[in-house]
Amino acid sequence: MLVSLPAYRDPAAAQRRLARLSLLHRLTFTSRPLARAVCGVMCRYRPLWRLLVPLFAPQ
Repeated sequence: MLVSLPAYRDPAAAQRRLARLSLLHRLTFTSRPLARAVCGVMCRYRPLWRLLVPLFAPQ
């Protein structure tokens, strides 16, 4: 398996890029325990999300 890790010119460039990511992606880099909890809740209640998410999707 090949993995392409991101490379940034400086820390400021990396922070600008991370700021544009989704909330879950940002949590993964800034607060791993919180990200783990969010992922756990998302996986645990997946059947419920399958019912609820289409109600909020734009049509």
